[in-house]
Amino acid sequence: MVRGTAYDVTDNLLAQKKLKKQAMMFEAISRVQTKMIGEMSHKEVFAAMLQEILKLTESKFGFMGEVLHQTDSLPYLKTHALTNIAWDEKTRALYREQEARGLEFSNLESLFGAVLKTGKLVITNDPAGDPRRAGLPAGHPPLHSFLGLPLISGGQMVGMIGLANRPEGFDEALIAFLEPILEICGNLITTFRGHEQRRRAEEELKKSRREWEAIFHGIGHPSLILDPGFRILEANRAAVEAVSGLTEDLRGRHCFEVFCDGSEPPPTCPLNTLMETGKHEAAEVEMDLLGKSYLISCTPIFDEKGNLNCIIHIATDITERKEAEKKRGELQGQLFQAQKMEALGTLAGGIAHDFNNLLAIIMGNLSMVQEETGPHSYTAELLHEIEQASSKARDLTHQLMTLSRGGYPRKEPGAIGSLLREIPGQIHTPEGIEYTFSIQDDLWPVEFDSRQLHYVISNLFINAVEAMPRGGTITLQAENQAIENKSKDSELPLDEGKYVRISIKDEGRGIPEEDIDKIFDPYFSAKERGVQKGMGLGLSTAYAVIQKHGGHIVVNSTTGVGTTVTIYLPAAAAESPGEIGSALHGAGKTPGARRDDVGVQSTIANQQSLRGVGPYGPE
Repeated sequence: MVRGTAYDVTDNLLAQKKLKKQAMMFEAISRVQTKMIGEMSHKEVFAAMLQEILKLTESKFGFMGEVLHQTDSLPYLKTHALTNIAWDEKTRALYREQEARGLEFSNLESLFGAVLKTGKLVITNDPAGDPRRAGLPAGHPPLHSFLGLPLISGGQMVGMIGLANRPEGFDEALIAFLEPILEICGNLITTFRGHEQRRRAEEELKKSRREWEAIFHGIGHPSLILDPGFRILEANRAAVEAVSGLTEDLRGRHCFEVFCDGSEPPPTCPLNTLMETGKHEAAEVEMDLLGKSYLISCTPIFDEKGNLNCIIHIATDITERKEAEKKRGELQGQLFQAQKMEALGTLAGGIAHDFNNLLAIIMGNLSMVQEETGPHSYTAELLHEIEQASSKARDLTHQLMTLSRGGYPRKEPGAIGSLLREIPGQIHTPEGIEYTFSIQDDLWPVEFDSRQLHYVISNLFINAVEAMPRGGTITLQAENQAIENKSKDSELPLDEGKYVRISIKDEGRGIPEEDIDKIFDPYFSAKERGVQKGMGLGLSTAYAVIQKHGGHIVVNSTTGVGTTVTIYLPAAAAESPGEIGSALHGAGKTPGARRDDVGVQSTIANQQSLRGVGPYGPE
């Protein structure tokens, strides 16, 4: 006889099953929260959440979406995660196209529409017989059961989860089991909405800023926004261009510092009156720094408390109008100005020639002392420094002489080829720099001022050398060019005729495209600043010299490839040009020294005596 004892373990098994499901729930929540605080996108987080819920409920497919409202306040659903149940090429293409931005469903006469309309859950284990159904498209996988769960946050329905085809069907117990994760889903959508609202607000702010900047910078007059202390908060494009600066350079600086070069607003500036009246003020102001007359209009902007927030400052150029108003006395003023400039030019020329005589004595005697001094002595080094300083003073004299009487050249007909060949040997050329020459043999003669052209060509060679710190080749070409058909050379502002075309090409870093139009501006330079570099005078002087020779200068440059400077000089009428000797530019010589000067005569006599040469030749 066998005896046994039977125990009912049903409750234990149910408890274990419940604990297992709870553990699965906690693990799912933990995984989703990890993704939420990680670097995943909101689409990836929603997709992960949907997969966890499908796994927990053993449902075959489903969706999770946000409840939005149309303009007529009717709700609709926009999915953030959706199981791909596409059944043909058309639905697969629709899924690929719409899934990233979310599909939208607005049919309220459907099972999910019942959730949207009522805000309550929908359970049906017989969708085909449910009166709320809307039917399925042809080819859609069969629907055996459906659960629609509203997602509530802050007392409002913010989203919805739809699940389908759970083998055991859906019941109230499952819904109670899902409550913790449903709350997280509601919070997730609320958080997403906050992020989207901030993103849209930021985009709108950026859009408004771009529109404002387009309008502000589109104003053709220099316009500023100033703080109550007259510091520049914003400057439009016209204001930046007026001072040839950068927007970043203007912000934070006082307007009168930038535009008037002063420590306070000029007496006529309407800002002074505005601070007293608190009203719009306008006045005419002469801006000597810009060389123009402006009508300055200042408008105060107050905050909600009545405090001055900023000032709108607009400057309208009235220079032409002011000039028209002064037209009656224009001729007399021009005559007076011409007389004054002629006197200044005469004075400048006289000073230059007198200074030149002094330099001739200094450099002549220096040359004799150098000949009597050992080449490697300390005294020789000092004399060399004196010689260099004297050479720079001589160059300064040449520029001053160029400016005398308006800077008009003293032209003589001659062959410019010899001048072109000798200049490279007179400038400092670092190792790694090579020269190539291509000078046409029968180059037409040119009427030119040798000193001015020497200055121009030397500066162009120096620029080319400095543009190639790692070495390279400088190519000089000189050839004849006849401009016969003006329409073919319309880009050149030259009359028809014969010209000598000179080009100097380097293989340097090139000039940025945005700087090409400014390279002839006085004081503009893209080179480094220093004692000998970046002074910004060479090209502007070259431009003036070439223009006064009746020619033209053109610069073409490609960044990273190099720069080519081309000069056009009118050919002279003479048939047999005389050669221009290099003695004018020899070391220790000073062009333009007056030989009737007592000091110069004494220096020349001493040099001849030292070298054994009398006044009539070798003794």
